[in-house]
Amino acid sequence: MITDIENFKIVANQLFGNITAIAKYYNVSRQTLHNWIKDNTELKDIISDTKNTVVDSVENTMFKLI
Repeated sequence: MITDIENFKIVANQLFGNITAIAKYYNVSRQTLHNWIKDNTELKDIISDTKNTVVDSVENTMFKLI
């Protein structure tokens, strides 16, 4: 189980919210990480926020190219 929420936030941001990469970092299966996220609203929010930030960044880059 993840107990250091701030560290999880840093890891999630560094790995762009990629569940496979985050699971590998914590040396657990993707399913285990999904279960942790499902059971912890803070982790769920961090993943959601991180993915939204990535999407925003990609959109901004695309808009600059047109």
